[in-house]
Amino acid sequence: KNILNRFNICLYTASLQTADKKIHLVILLCFNRCERFLFNEIFESIAMILNDPQNIGKLVHCTTYDEFLSAMVSLYF
Repeated sequence: KNILNRFNICLYTASLQTADKKIHLVILLCFNRCERFLFNEIFESIAMILNDPQNIGKLVHCTTYDEFLSAMVSLYF
């Protein structure tokens, strides 16, 4: 059986409020067992981008998945 890797995002135009934080972005990464090694590589890249508040500001203005991915790629390179 060929099990695919998945990357899902949920981008909130109006943030979700917790007790003391605002949530604008939720990312779900799923990897099959044979390709778990990809997790560290992808996670580190995403964490590097999201560590900068200015990058998050750019990402929350995206309105489509393709626009979000283009923004992530441009922020990485």
